[in-house]
Order: sequence, then C-alpha cells, then structure tokens
Amino acid sequence: MRCPLAVDYVRNMCRTSVNVYSDSCGGVVITRLESEQGLLSEASSREERTDGNHHCR
Repeated sequence: MRCPLAVDYVRNMCRTSVNVYSDSCGGVVITRLESEQGLLSEASSREERTDGNHHCR
C-alpha cells in the first residue's frame, strides 16, 4: 500500500512544478505584451505624479 502513496506524492510534486512554471511563463508573456503596448510606462508615470501619496481613486 505504500508504493501507490509514494507515486502519488511524486506525481503531485511534478504537477505543481509544471503549474508554477507555466504561471511564471504566462506572467513574463503578459509583462512583455504590456511593455510593448506602453501600458507599463503609463502606470509608472501615474505613480510619479502622485509623489508617493498612496490613496484610492
């Protein structure tokens, strides 16, 4: 009975690794697409205008 539990544990670790890797790849793709479209530069210019004052809009 121990063997199936050990195999299940390794399989879950592999599945989690694939999920983390794919999420990070997706984040990189979205960041690059946003920077190509200038959305990140617009957000940074808005932060500069607030001069460090953090408030809800």
